[in-house]
Amino acid sequence: MLVKLSDGFVRAAVCPPESTQIEVPDDAAPGLALIVGTRAKTWFVRFRLHGKRHRYTLGRYPAVGLAEARALFDSLPDPHAGGEAPHVADERLSDDFEHLRWFDLPESAIAR
Repeated sequence: MLVKLSDGFVRAAVCPPESTQIEVPDDAAPGLALIVGTRAKTWFVRFRLHGKRHRYTLGRYPAVGLAEARALFDSLPDPHAGGEAPHVADERLSDDFEHLRWFDLPESAIAR
């Protein structure tokens, strides 16, 4: 079920007691989703590359809000249009943690 997320919806989202986490995709930005767990809410991007499903973490809520998550999502290169997939860039630059940011993220958006 796709939901056009709002600040109020994200703030109030809770994980049902029978689950350890739920995934809430954003209708306004297909591929962007929020995982609501028992202890944290995390923004991530889903994409498929070479037939394999991948997930790239953008950061945790509330450090990364809805507007910032959408802006980060919009700034990502499209791997299908010749852009480099986020995890490929990270693997290529894995020798130095500071260079793992393949695009300019605010410090609050980097998942630790």
